[in-house]
Amino acid sequence: MLKLKCSVMLVIISIVILIPVKAYSCSYARWLPSTYDQEDYIFWGEIVGYCNLENQNVGGLILNLNGRISSNIPKVIKVIELYPFTTESDCSPKGLALDEVKKYYPQKSIIRVVAKKSKLLPDSSNKILRLESSGFNGGSISIIYSNQPAPDINFKMDYKKYGEDVDLALKLFDINKVDITGFLSWGSILEYEVRKDLYRLETTKSEKQRYKILKRLKDCPGIFSYKDMVLNYLQDDKKIRTLIKGDYVRLKDLLPAIKN
Repeated sequence: MLKLKCSVMLVIISIVILIPVKAYSCSYARWLPSTYDQEDYIFWGEIVGYCNLENQNVGGLILNLNGRISSNIPKVIKVIELYPFTTESDCSPKGLALDEVKKYYPQKSIIRVVAKKSKLLPDSSNKILRLESSGFNGGSISIIYSNQPAPDINFKMDYKKYGEDVDLALKLFDINKVDITGFLSWGSILEYEVRKDLYRLETTKSEKQRYKILKRLKDCPGIFSYKDMVLNYLQDDKKIRTLIKGDYVRLKDLLPAIKN
């Protein structure tokens, strides 16, 4: 039942694509990743202002970096510009006008971010990190509300309990009555927290710790391939078989047969 509820949440997020827009004709399935992406910038920060590329009519956020999960933000960086993208009806990327950005992301809000270095916009100076985030690059931006989990690395998501919060959000959901940005924020927690756990899997050297992380992730819905995730980060066959049912074959197990 948990996975069904959370899958409904992910479908809604897929249709709306991060923020509310007037047309919902573009929709696609969004799966949570099963491997860590070195190009992801994962952090949280406060909106302290706005920026605008007038020649492209694209608005963005200026952020103070409150904390980071990924370690790829250079110390020389003084300013972070973050540009939210939505999609056209044909699913091509579309920047938001500055007034839309201000509407959906009020100043002084604290947001959790998964983004990548900008490819659609002009290069920035060495002291400005220009990022973009949308469904097409696996990104997400969401306001952190007081009743939601802390974004820092110390918090570890209980994916079972998360289902109770999703259930409440779905009961309250009415696109004509509720703050849809706040509603989508619950779904974005999954995208952020899974990437935190993938970062832990990527950086920890302890097989025992990786097993504990993967055991928690087993209750998370929407992962593209949990089996691949387990095989990628564990070596101990006993631990692997505890987490995934059924037979599996590693390439090294086939080598003797191939040689013969």
